[in-house]
Amino acid sequence: MRRHFRASLIKTEAWEGYEFADMEIKITESTDCYGAVLWPSAMVLCHFLDTHREEYNLMDKNIIELGAGTGLVTIVTSLLGAKVTSTDLPDVLSNLRHNVNRNTRGRCRHEPCVTELSWGQLEERFPCTTCQVYADPYLHKLMETFMHLSSDDTIILWAMRFRLDPENSFVDTF
Repeated sequence: MRRHFRASLIKTEAWEGYEFADMEIKITESTDCYGAVLWPSAMVLCHFLDTHREEYNLMDKNIIELGAGTGLVTIVTSLLGAKVTSTDLPDVLSNLRHNVNRNTRGRCRHEPCVTELSWGQLEERFPCTTCQVYADPYLHKLMETFMHLSSDDTIILWAMRFRLDPENSFVDTF
């Protein structure tokens, strides 16, 4: 995993650069939106998936990323061959789409899909029959979302930073 920062001299856009799946990935963060910041747990999960490709072969697997933020996990899993649906709240989607399109167009086996999803509000966009698959007041909605999108053969790969007692209690419930 390589990481570098390049301030733009010509454009007003600055981006962070990463290397996963043998590709350079450029991520733009949005400092005015809590959800559009690259969290360390995303980098850890990407590093894990990139270095455990044989054990967790993602080729042609269906993946839904909940709370995709900047899209780094979506991008890496797409570059590793997965069919990815990337979800987040409406105010994050523009930056998420920008990052996903910039880093996956013409480089992936399957073009990732970016769509809105509020945890717990699933049935209309994600009916149970078609699914294959952090602020503490929303953790119960996240659990509802996991339950709704999962089946007996679902594998959930999940990365988070343990910070508060409600989050630790959520892990116990999970």
